Amino acid sequence: MSGISETEQYSYQQSVIRGKYYPHIDGLRAFAVLSVLIYHAFPALFPGGFIGVDVFFVISGYLITKGLLKDLDEKTYSIASFYVRRIRRIFPAYLSVVAFTLVTGIVVYYGQELLTLAKTALCSSVFLANIYFARNSNYFSPNAHENPLLNLWSLSVEEQFYVFFPLLLAALHKWTPKHIKTIIWTIFLLSFIASIFLVNVKGNFTQAFYGLPTRTWELMGGCLLAIHFRDNFIRAKWNIFALICLCGSFIIFSSSLPFPGILAIIPVACAAILLISGQSSKVKPILENPITVFIGKISFSLYLFHWPLLVFCRCIASDLIPAILVNFIAVGLSFLFSILSWKWIEIPVRKSRCANKTYFLFAISVIAFTIISSLSIKAWAKIQTSSPVVESGSYWQGESAKSIHNESIKMVTLGNDDNFKYCLWGDSHAQATAPGFHNFSKENGINGVYITNRATLHANTNYEGSFQLPHNADGIDQVLYFLQTRNDLKTVVLANRWACTMCGDWNETSGHWYPVRRDGEKGSHKQLFEMGLRELCSQLKQMGKNVVIISSIPEQGRNIPTALTRFAAITKKPYEVTSLPLHEYEQRQQDVEKCFQKLESEGLAQIIWVKDFFYPNGTPRILHEQRSSLYLDDDHLSPKGATLLLNHISDKLKELIISVS
Repeated sequence: MSGISETEQYSYQQSVIRGKYYPHIDGLRAFAVLSVLIYHAFPALFPGGFIGVDVFFVISGYLITKGLLKDLDEKTYSIASFYVRRIRRIFPAYLSVVAFTLVTGIVVYYGQELLTLAKTALCSSVFLANIYFARNSNYFSPNAHENPLLNLWSLSVEEQFYVFFPLLLAALHKWTPKHIKTIIWTIFLLSFIASIFLVNVKGNFTQAFYGLPTRTWELMGGCLLAIHFRDNFIRAKWNIFALICLCGSFIIFSSSLPFPGILAIIPVACAAILLISGQSSKVKPILENPITVFIGKISFSLYLFHWPLLVFCRCIASDLIPAILVNFIAVGLSFLFSILSWKWIEIPVRKSRCANKTYFLFAISVIAFTIISSLSIKAWAKIQTSSPVVESGSYWQGESAKSIHNESIKMVTLGNDDNFKYCLWGDSHAQATAPGFHNFSKENGINGVYITNRATLHANTNYEGSFQLPHNADGIDQVLYFLQTRNDLKTVVLANRWACTMCGDWNETSGHWYPVRRDGEKGSHKQLFEMGLRELCSQLKQMGKNVVIISSIPEQGRNIPTALTRFAAITKKPYEVTSLPLHEYEQRQQDVEKCFQKLESEGLAQIIWVKDFFYPNGTPRILHEQRSSLYLDDDHLSPKGATLLLNHISDKLKELIISVS
């Protein structure tokens, strides 16, 4: 690196401080990016690998602040120069991954999937991807994991932070240098408190995960480190402990824990310790290992490329080869693409010597390209969605039950009139089956109501986390009070995503939710599920209600209409998409079915089993007459699917309702 100035070194070597390169910082980057990569490819190995992003935030805040303080001290500070460095650092690889994703997306996506990609790219073009995802999806949900630009949320958080932070630091340095530490600490603490409040008090994980206000403290943590240790590193005997804690967190943490919140202090603190003491003898051989350092150098491209490659490989090959092989192929391609991007795109641009206006024009061109491409693809995708290859319908809304007036309970009519005999109640799975019940009621003259107050049907139990049902128990009490006043509603039909609330999400990605009993009773998910459901059924039986439970709809783990549409539109072949095998469904439902069997044997409920409908002769069923999907997404029935299911169980359901009328 001889022969160029410190400023030029800083502009293209991301781990240079005051003209000296610190390989341990690249080594720490390697741990961060590998944790994220392994989490995405093999989540069972590193269930907490997503905290690698927190490490990146600390490193970024530390290095950027070091550079800004150096410029301010030497009176060479220029906001234009700062943004030029950001452009040279971010935009080349960013343009590459967005262009690759959009081109590939046009080839392998169709309709709604392509429309979602275009919307994401449009938001990403102006670094608002985190806001888009905060409004549309949980990071740990299966739907989010089908979006190849999901990982750009963190880049958006960083760039939003760097809109105001350089200006703030420059103003503080000029007008009140003695109070820089106090003000930065104040911002740090306010952001940290906001994160704890949203996560640990309100249970709003999605907003906290994606939001700049609740992530600022992590970047500020790196800033404070740079301010307090401006010109030196320290030797710490406990840095090896910090590395062990960080790696342990990758294994111990999981999406079921409340995060970021107070738990995020662990990866942030570990990253901070390793940044300022990473040259100590105990961790130096690990962090400055040539392989580790090299991975750190390509970490930015690796972070950008690995996710779209994983998503596309799974999309293309999931029906052809085993999933684990798909993931290994995607990981290999990620390293290949990253090395090429780093060597032929990142480094040349960082070493280039052009006028500032050239880089700004380049940035504007990249943004304009992304916007125009996204809008064009969005228009094309809308044309595709107007004539879907596979029909799935939408959630049923129904008509209000006009004869029932209750401020706290909302209902819609099932059937033709208000001579009600039963009610349907549950979570979103109940809503998805409601059109089938509506047709059942019309055809059989057995009218009912669908109670739209969603609940996970376990009495006395709230759900804290991304389920965002902290008042679940109160909602159940309100419905029970209403049902006690309605002697005409003699049968209560319960429908729910039973296995999810008993055992957790099928893909282990929805995360961030846990049951809390209002009476203080403790236990596992399974124990609280059985306890709460038995209590609910007992209360209904004491009111003289006939309790009917619809057993579990198979959770496919993938968006069925999307997969069917993609396969049919691209391959021009028959609709052949892998669905959940019978043995996996039975394994998933075994604990739920044991609970149902106990309730039935105790006379607390009668179960309508639906397995035969979805697995006639043991063969999975996801389509009706090729063009009609039985599913709306990965686990909710389409209106057509609900109608066909109710036709299948009509005789049994009619018998149970009429027997108590």
